[in-house]
Amino acid sequence: MVFKRVLRLILAFNFLILPLKGRGDLFVQKNAEPIFYLDLRDYPELKLKVEKKEEKIENVGIGKTEGTASRAELELLFNKYSDRYGVSKQLLKSIARCESSFNPQAVNGPYAGMYQFLTSTWIADRKAMGLNSDPRLRFNVEESIKTTAFKISRNGTDAWPVCGK
Repeated sequence: MVFKRVLRLILAFNFLILPLKGRGDLFVQKNAEPIFYLDLRDYPELKLKVEKKEEKIENVGIGKTEGTASRAELELLFNKYSDRYGVSKQLLKSIARCESSFNPQAVNGPYAGMYQFLTSTWIADRKAMGLNSDPRLRFNVEESIKTTAFKISRNGTDAWPVCGK
């Protein structure tokens, strides 16, 4: 029973499970580093069920058709994700102000969204987070703040050489 709980916990945190060539072996990995080995033949009662989760994609801010968020909504999101990823709320605000004046619909050449992500950067960061990497999510206020806080927590502000200082 403990084993099942551990496996559920691992799956809940979006770890990647890679089956090996039909032997019934699994490696559970996080960030391409094996952290757990399991031979499924030892646990015949264990059944894995994989479901594809449909994700709703909004091209605009927090459910608003005009693509903006109120100051109060922004403040809540800045607080939430600065706390979650241990980054400065003021830094998140400063970069958003500098990059787009808090406009989630901002586009400048290949850069888009409130934090002006390149498509390739967005996809790489979202995959590292284990989240939907659709580049249209750059235009979603919450997703852009969440992704930026994650990126800063891992790599600092190098992606924003002017606004991140």
